Amino acid sequence: MRFFLFVFGEGFWFGGYCILYVLVGALISDLIIDRHFPRTRSHEKVHTVNALKTPEFMLALMTLEMAVMIVGLYFSDTSLTSDYI
Repeated sequence: MRFFLFVFGEGFWFGGYCILYVLVGALISDLIIDRHFPRTRSHEKVHTVNALKTPEFMLALMTLEMAVMIVGLYFSDTSLTSDYI
């Protein structure tokens, strides 16, 4: 939070969070695509996967956190968000 306040200023910290969400979301989406559509075919054995360690879970968690932040800002003090959102 302090990093975004420093880089984007007091009025545009939420924009910094949005930019970070897009960048990290794109990287995680690339991992998901590579996992489901590999560039090379490999004949690996099927093994169990911990669902909490998958890129899909991380993207869902990150999206949920962003949605909670947006809803929280909407219901927070309007004098802080009305000029920028």
